[in-house]
Amino acid sequence: MDSESFMRLLEYGWGGLDSTKFVLSRSQRRVLRQMNEFLKSGTKPRSRQREEIPVKNSSSTAPRIKESGDVKSSPLKIVDKSDNPVQKKKEVRRQRCYARWRAKGLDEEEMKKVRAAKEEARRRTVESYILEPDETWKHRLEVKLVHTGSEEFRERYNESFLLYEKYQRIIHKDDDPSRAGFKRFLVDTPLFDDEPLPSPEGLTTGSYHQWYILDDKLIAVGVVDILPRCVSSKYLYYDPDYSFLSLGTYTAL
Repeated sequence: MDSESFMRLLEYGWGGLDSTKFVLSRSQRRVLRQMNEFLKSGTKPRSRQREEIPVKNSSSTAPRIKESGDVKSSPLKIVDKSDNPVQKKKEVRRQRCYARWRAKGLDEEEMKKVRAAKEEARRRTVESYILEPDETWKHRLEVKLVHTGSEEFRERYNESFLLYEKYQRIIHKDDDPSRAGFKRFLVDTPLFDDEPLPSPEGLTTGSYHQWYILDDKLIAVGVVDILPRCVSSKYLYYDPDYSFLSLGTYTAL
């Protein structure tokens, strides 16, 4: 299949996401910050998993089971989100701001648009989190896009398969990930053309592996197809030993 035909399938059949409208969420920004902190100082992110509190079984504290005649219907309590003190304070500040605008004779709707434009300009992008390392950094992360038909890809083929095998065994409980299955699923491609793309890197359309190399060790691989007007993400596998870096989220960004 040529890249243009695959591109049409995506556009008219399967749909996709417009990357120009993407906005980082709070959790995604946290993942980017944590990666930078790990690269700079070697500090691992603190686990956000809550500790489970054991429940003690005690006859003295166990609730009494009521008889059917004791059961009384109680009205459902509806939680009014407007009672949230944080939301109330925000609304008070917002209304005070609007009042100041009106006192100055400013158009309220126009000022809202100006304020929204300023907030949009301050919004951070993924690129703003990509920092240039210096000699004080504890780790080095290199992201490299490699064509599956290149000599460079073949040089690291075995390391890539072993990473895939480890990921499949630990994450997906696959007891027998084979080299043949790896090659058929993630290396062989139905795309047979290499159409040049308008990029400074001299990329062509086709199938690629995006390597994430930490201190010269391959820790994650994203499998993608680069098409004339979009990128199709096929699969991701990573080293479970580095799950604390949220590599699934990080590589998607």
